[in-house]
Amino acid sequence: METVNDVLEHCKFLISKGRGAEPGKLFMPKVEAQRRKANKEQAKRVVFVTDPDTYSAWHTQKDRYVEICGGNPSLARLSSSRARSSLSSSTRERPVSSPWDFRNV
Repeated sequence: METVNDVLEHCKFLISKGRGAEPGKLFMPKVEAQRRKANKEQAKRVVFVTDPDTYSAWHTQKDRYVEICGGNPSLARLSSSRARSSLSSSTRERPVSSPWDFRNV
């Protein structure tokens, strides 16, 4: 990943080519992560890109939580979020065969 200095050099190049007035935004991963955690915009949507197997497993577990919660998707999301946050650091550091393998947690 580029550093801020790399981005600055690229911006200088773009300006030299007459593109200085174009819209642009500096993306800084740590700053963006802090912004997402603070969630001042009250965002309500989570999107992630994954592989087909994880996609299927994610939705299988989501549907399982909805069923356990009596068909209430809001309660299911809250429950699954709390379940994930209850994992200890030592549990998260232990390798598992699959991200969905919680049998020995």
